[in-house]
Amino acid sequence: MLKVPKSFEDHDLGNIIRDVASLLERDWTVTVFHASRSVNFVADRLATMGRTKFKTGERVPYSYPPADVFETYASEISEMQAA
Repeated sequence: MLKVPKSFEDHDLGNIIRDVASLLERDWTVTVFHASRSVNFVADRLATMGRTKFKTGERVPYSYPPADVFETYASEISEMQAA
């Protein structure tokens, strides 16, 4: 998918696929790993916030993790660094 992003232009996530492929093509070393929602508590908390705290279609930009998520975020970062 990321090696041939053009083939996914019409996909619902086409823009994201193109952006990720573009980032991976840069002159740097990238390590990508997948964390399922059952272990990615930050994604789960953000998804829950999106479903319950905001109106459908409302845009809520963040430049830093929301307070509701920060403690979980900090905990996951320290666990990843210890691994």
